[in-house]
Amino acid sequence: LNNSEIHFKNLNKASHNKKVICEKWLNFFMNYNKDKYDDECIYLKILYLDTFKLDMSQFGDEKDKNNIYNRFYRSMLIGARRFFFTNQFFVIKEFFHDESPDKEYHDKFPWHTPTKLAKSRDFNILKEEITFVDSDHRNYENKGDKENSQLIQFVDLVLGAVTEAIFHNANHENKIRLA
Repeated sequence: LNNSEIHFKNLNKASHNKKVICEKWLNFFMNYNKDKYDDECIYLKILYLDTFKLDMSQFGDEKDKNNIYNRFYRSMLIGARRFFFTNQFFVIKEFFHDESPDKEYHDKFPWHTPTKLAKSRDFNILKEEITFVDSDHRNYENKGDKENSQLIQFVDLVLGAVTEAIFHNANHENKIRLA
């Protein structure tokens, strides 16, 4: 049943099985932290930006939105650490990101955030480069790679559902119901 790639944006044309998987994952997410200790919980901090209101010239090349993404990506990690783990030393074993040619081959994106955070006294970064993961776990044989791929799908689904719950942009009943 759970052997397919899932993205929130594609739920309007998804099969019944994919919809069932999405419901199970979102129920898992909503119930996982109950009765857990802090070090076992799933933590999320989501930032939405209206890029139309930003002065793009403050981020280097105005045509390169990856510079903006990079800056706020790093800020989100710093903010999450301060919000959830105040006064705690923070270890990041590895960074994962969905495959994206414009980010993978960007001159700064793959290394900039991990390297900048590694210079901070609040972080211990074990791998100073982002690992790009194909979100289709069927393309991997190794169990760890499959799990990383499914993590990308899980985060995509949660972000999509939260975005829909806030902005109500969907025009399809599956997305509306899941949010």
